[in-house]
Amino acid sequence: MNIEAVINRIIYNFSMIGSYKKYNYLTKSDITFYSVIVFSALMLCLKEYFGKASIFHRFLDSPKSSLQYKWAKLLFDGEMSSLYSLLFWAASCVLFYLILPSIFRKIISPQAPSLFKFKVPINHWKIYGLMLLIMIIPLVFASFLPSFQHMYPFVYIPRSQDWYRILLYWEIGYLFQFVAVEFFFRGFLLFAFEKEMGYKAVLIPLIPYVMIHFGKPLPETIGAIIAGLILGTMAIRSKSIIPGVCVHFCIALGMDILSLWHQGYFI
Repeated sequence: MNIEAVINRIIYNFSMIGSYKKYNYLTKSDITFYSVIVFSALMLCLKEYFGKASIFHRFLDSPKSSLQYKWAKLLFDGEMSSLYSLLFWAASCVLFYLILPSIFRKIISPQAPSLFKFKVPINHWKIYGLMLLIMIIPLVFASFLPSFQHMYPFVYIPRSQDWYRILLYWEIGYLFQFVAVEFFFRGFLLFAFEKEMGYKAVLIPLIPYVMIHFGKPLPETIGAIIAGLILGTMAIRSKSIIPGVCVHFCIALGMDILSLWHQGYFI
């Protein structure tokens, strides 16, 4: 008995309790819809509760000779602790937004095409490039704000000769995080429903995508609404998440570089 038959049998049994109304079986697209939504909600929960280095903070009270204490000390004590903590966060994004959803997508849609296509029509690249150019001016203006410089980059950059190495390691981890985020919100969640809903499918990942920006500056969170709509629409048109990753990472890299420049790191 396949999984579709099992799910329908469970629902049928529940529907018969206290009711003799005619039961309408779920279609394959219905089951895909429910399973993707529930799985995505689970991934968001796991990422929120297990995707932050802070879950290991209690290990600082462990015996100093123990492995868990040494792990906690690595994440919370020392000049590199900020980098290690954030790389753990980036790795958790890759796990919950990319690896596990990729496996799940392969199970429910074995024939689903790859979303990592670099071969995208040149006209689409031009639109992404225009989006990037539009963002430059507000980005430069925002970089003069103390709140902006306090927020970015996320990682602590010590004023030492090797500060650029820490920045490089962070940006590499940051890039993988964006690949995971784009895959989850503009790939997995989007293309599961694009065939049935068309461009309306863009609305499904929009709310959780905006919510992961809570805690960031308000203009950036509001901008996530616009970005979610545009990037989702363009992802459907291009059938690839790669251009979205490029735009997202270029903006984030620009924010970090501008912030550090104002703080005197490049002088």
